[in-house]
Amino acid sequence: MSISKASLLSTLKKFRVQQDANNLTKFPVTVEKLQQANDGYVASYVVKQGGEQVGDTINIPKDYLVKSAELATVETNDTPYTGAKVGDKYIDFVINAKEGAGTESHIYLPVNSLVDTYTSGKGIEISSDNSVNAKIDAAQANGLTVSETGIALRLATADAAGAMSAADKAALDNLVESNDEQITDEEIAAIFAD
Repeated sequence: MSISKASLLSTLKKFRVQQDANNLTKFPVTVEKLQQANDGYVASYVVKQGGEQVGDTINIPKDYLVKSAELATVETNDTPYTGAKVGDKYIDFVINAKEGAGTESHIYLPVNSLVDTYTSGKGIEISSDNSVNAKIDAAQANGLTVSETGIALRLATADAAGAMSAADKAALDNLVESNDEQITDEEIAAIFAD
């Protein structure tokens, strides 16, 4: 009986895959984090197969990990960074450094560059609590109001201004009423007599 080279290789590959599967079933692979990281590292891990460590410990260095961040206020010009002005706000990021435990560096991020400042303008008011509101000139409002639901224009009545003054509304009402009246022949004659 003869077997081809390709057939032999295929059979051996299948056997190897089956052996690897059997080994993983008998000896599962796990990754465990050590309770105490090795010196100079933020975390340490070991790979185990069948409960025994395989290979070297995997150490995650502290390099450039943010240790803390704090919002602070500049107390002295140009300190802690060039261009700092007294009263400016900044974020102080404390970064772990490569050299090992206990050494750290600071990165300062001025927050003034992250904020746009707006001021009140025509028709807009910005209050001390930073709320933005529409300004209404009460003397000229003619029924225009602002509330939590938005800007509104009241309908005019004969007694209260709205989209027009109360006097204009009364005059308009009178005009409509007088249009309903019939003109007499004498009134027409008087108009053309002049």
